[in-house]
Amino acid sequence: MNYLKQSKLFYGLVLAISIGVMIWIYTNVSYIFEPLQALVGSIFVPLMIALFLYYTFLPIYHWLNKKIPSEKGALLVLLLIIIGVTIFFLSIIVPNLISQMESFIRMLPPVINNVLNQVETLTIDLNVTTLDIYEYLQQLDISITNIATNVLNTLSASLTSIISGTISFFVVVATFPLFLIYMFKDGDKIVDGVLTIIPKSYQSLTKDVLAAAHTSARQYIGGRILIILLVAIGSYLSFLFIGLPNALFLGIMCGLFDIIPYFGPWIGAFPAFIVAAAYSLPAMILVVVMIFILQMIESYIITPFVMGNNLELHPVTVVILVLFAKNFIGIIGMILILPVFAIVKSIIQVVITYRHTMKQSDTSEHKITS
Repeated sequence: MNYLKQSKLFYGLVLAISIGVMIWIYTNVSYIFEPLQALVGSIFVPLMIALFLYYTFLPIYHWLNKKIPSEKGALLVLLLIIIGVTIFFLSIIVPNLISQMESFIRMLPPVINNVLNQVETLTIDLNVTTLDIYEYLQQLDISITNIATNVLNTLSASLTSIISGTISFFVVVATFPLFLIYMFKDGDKIVDGVLTIIPKSYQSLTKDVLAAAHTSARQYIGGRILIILLVAIGSYLSFLFIGLPNALFLGIMCGLFDIIPYFGPWIGAFPAFIVAAAYSLPAMILVVVMIFILQMIESYIITPFVMGNNLELHPVTVVILVLFAKNFIGIIGMILILPVFAIVKSIIQVVITYRHTMKQSDTSEHKITS
C-alpha cells in the first residue's frame, strides 16, 4: 500500500480517473450545475471590468497611499480621479468618436464602390478574365438605403434581445463599481480570508500562490493597458500624417483590437486599410507600412520595456493558444488566454519551487537523523 502511495503512475491514474469522472458527471447531469452557471454568468462581466480597472489604477492607488496618510482619503481621491477620467471621455472623446464613427459608416458605400472600380481598372489593365467575381460583387446592393433597411429589419427582429441587453448593461454598470471599491478597500484582506480555510501546513504555499497570481495579473494587465494607449496614440498620429479622415476612430480601433495577440492589430487596422484603399494605392501602402512599423516598435521596444519577458512564449505557441481559445470561448477567450496562461504559469512555478524546497528539507532532516 505504501508503494502505491509513492508511485507516480498510481497518482497519475487516480488523477486521470478523477478528471474523467468529473467530466462525465458534468456532461450527463449538467442541470445540477445550472444555478452555479447562472451565478458565475451574472457576476463574470462586472467582475472582469472591476479587475480590469483595479489593475489599471492600482499603481496610482499605491502612489496615493504614500502621499495621503488616510487609506480612506486615498481611496476617495482615487475614485474622484476615476470619475474625472470617465467624465473626460464621455464629454470629449466619446462625442468625437461617435461623430467619426457615423462619418465612417456613411462613407462605406462610396468607399466600397471606389474599391470595386479600382478592381475593375486593375482587371482591365492586367487583362484578368476572372470577371465572374467582379460581376458577383457588382450584384451586391451596398446602397445606404439597403444598409439602413437591413439594420432596421435586424433591430426589429431582435427587439427582445435589445431590451435584455440594455437591462444587462445597466446591471453591470450598477454592479462593477461595488466590486471595484471592495477590491481597493479590502483587497489585502482577501488573502487573510482565504488562509483561514486552508490547513496550516499549506498556508505558506497558498500565500505564495496568491501573491504570484496577483503579481502576474498586475504586470500583464497594467502593461497591456499602457501598450494599448501607446498603440492607439501612435496609430492616430500616423493616420493624421497620412491624411486619412476619421483618424481618431481608426486609431482607437487599432488600440482596442491590440488587446488580441497577433491577430488584433491587423483586425483593428482593417477599417483604415479600407478607407486608404478608396483614395489611392500609395495611401493603402502607407497604411500597411505604418502598421508594420508600429508592430515592430511594439514587439521589440515597448512590450519588452513595459511588460518584460514574463510570458517567454514562442510566437507559434501564442498563435496556437489564441486559436484554441477562439474556437472554444470566442473573442473573450482570445483576450483572456494570455493573462490566464501567465497566472497559471506563475502558480506552477511556485508549486514546483515549493516541492523542491520540501524535498531538500526532507533530505536535510534525513541526513541529520542518520
